[in-house]
Amino acid sequence: MIEKYGVDVSHWNNPDFKRLKDEFGIDFAILKLGTFGSNMFFPDVSFNNFANQCEKHKIPYGAYVYLNKSMLDNAIDPTHACMQSLRALWGRKLDYPLYLDVEENNIKTSIAGRTMQILQILKFWEDFGFYAGIYASEKSGFRNILELSKSTQHYTFWVANWTEKPKIPCGMWQCVNGKDSNIMGLDYNVCYVDFPAAVKREGLNGYWK
Repeated sequence: MIEKYGVDVSHWNNPDFKRLKDEFGIDFAILKLGTFGSNMFFPDVSFNNFANQCEKHKIPYGAYVYLNKSMLDNAIDPTHACMQSLRALWGRKLDYPLYLDVEENNIKTSIAGRTMQILQILKFWEDFGFYAGIYASEKSGFRNILELSKSTQHYTFWVANWTEKPKIPCGMWQCVNGKDSNIMGLDYNVCYVDFPAAVKREGLNGYWK
C-alpha cells in the first residue's frame, strides 16, 4: 500500500484541521479519547470537537486511550473503565484503530502481570468489535512495560521512535516529536497499513455488519 501520513492530537494541541488537510496534505488523525486511571475512564475534553472537525473536513481518524500506572499498580479489573471508553465512542465510526497508549514508568507490578492487564483491555475492545492496537516507545515501552509475545503481537503496533525507523514490525510509526515538527507543532506519523479498508471490510469500529 502507499504510505499515509498523519498527526496525533489531544487537548494539549489546538490543530486547524482544514489547514492540516489542505496545506500539509495530512491523510488521517489519531485523537486522544481519554485516560484510564484507577478504575475510571477520564474522557479527553477535546475529543468530540476534534472528531467533529475531522468528520467535517473528511479526515479519517482513529483514537487512543492513555493507560495511567495507577491502573496497573493496583491490578484493577479494567472492565468498568473499558465500557466507559466505548460509551465515549457511541455513534462514531473510526477508520483507524483504537490504541492503548502504554508508556508509564516505575510500575510496581511485574511485566507479566501488567501484560495480562493490557491484554484484558485490548481483548475487551476487540470483543466489542474494535480494531485494537498498542502504542509505545520502541526504546522503552515495547522493551520494558510489556512482553513482546505471540499474544501482544496479535495486535497492531503504533511505535514511537524519533531517531530511526522501528525495527519492531508495526502498522504505524510515530517518527517526529511535536517539539521538532514543522506541522503545526504536532507529532507526525507514517502509516503502512490500509486500516480504513480493513475496518470496513471486517465491519469494525462502528462500521457494523
